[in-house]
Amino acid sequence: MKSKAGVNKSIKITLFILFIILAGVSCVSDDAIMSQVSIVDFVDVDELGHVAENAQGEDRATFFDTLTPEEQDYVQLLKLGGSLPVAMRIDGTITRSQNGFGMDGFHYNLLMLFAEYLEVPVEINLSSFNSYFENDGIIPLDIKENESISYTPDVFDDSLIVVDNLTIMDWRQKLMDFIEIIPVSVVVLTTDDLIINDLQELNGLEVAITPSTSYASIMEDLIETYDLNLIVKTVSDSHKAKLLMLEGGADFVFRDSNTALYEAVNNERINVSFSVSKPDNIGWAVEKDNQILKSIGEKFIRYTIETGELEEIWINEYGIPFRAYSDILRVMDYTNRK
Repeated sequence: MKSKAGVNKSIKITLFILFIILAGVSCVSDDAIMSQVSIVDFVDVDELGHVAENAQGEDRATFFDTLTPEEQDYVQLLKLGGSLPVAMRIDGTITRSQNGFGMDGFHYNLLMLFAEYLEVPVEINLSSFNSYFENDGIIPLDIKENESISYTPDVFDDSLIVVDNLTIMDWRQKLMDFIEIIPVSVVVLTTDDLIINDLQELNGLEVAITPSTSYASIMEDLIETYDLNLIVKTVSDSHKAKLLMLEGGADFVFRDSNTALYEAVNNERINVSFSVSKPDNIGWAVEKDNQILKSIGEKFIRYTIETGELEEIWINEYGIPFRAYSDILRVMDYTNRK
């Protein structure tokens, strides 16, 4: 765990940088935001009431009482420092512009509720997906196979937590710890009239994929295990993969089931075909030695499940109850690989 002095010093430095940036930041489009990953967004706790009206007074006090004295001290330290620095990216269910009127997204709104309970403003450091795993700006090529590789990713230089759809994988657990949030299963997405019924129908098709992701790992496993012949087109992120598919440059992409649900609900051209993985968990990431923040985050998730607030945020994003989503995961025919 970082020392209190270390965390406080880091937050004070980022607050000073934040003050300089805020003086010149103006409204920008999603594309502009995505191209400027160093831009910082600051969300004051007083502006979070629209996210969860229930996270007030007695509820906040009750949640705070679930924390240990050490965890309560950590929250007070964040308050003294002025913010909770968070790394996240602009992408679908994570965070997105709401027609120029603030931000939206399942993970963004859940983060805002977290900040509401902690009564700490959020400092958002926009990042790219690959940057979550970089060490001095690069991801070692053998990170997945070489069990001796372990380091603290650069992202934790200026952020205490990574808020994203991060599948919890063995190689990632060498680099960071996770706050489990929801179960997911990776599925195949296609467009228009292309419907895929089984694995063998993927043969000869073009897939858009981002290297060093859980999707890439699953694709490699499918190719090796089922002797598939796929035409692989690499892109820098999942947003570009989807765009390439929609433009006809690829036949399909892989998506976590929660993201697939969001994509299908918001675009009638998109089809969810079938699952290619066993159900797993996604979560937010914290530095491996920051077990206090990990514990606070885990207690927050459990608490919002009990109060129904996580369900409320889920329904607002996906349009169906979380239990219905869980039922969908259970009936996904993972075992019927042909």
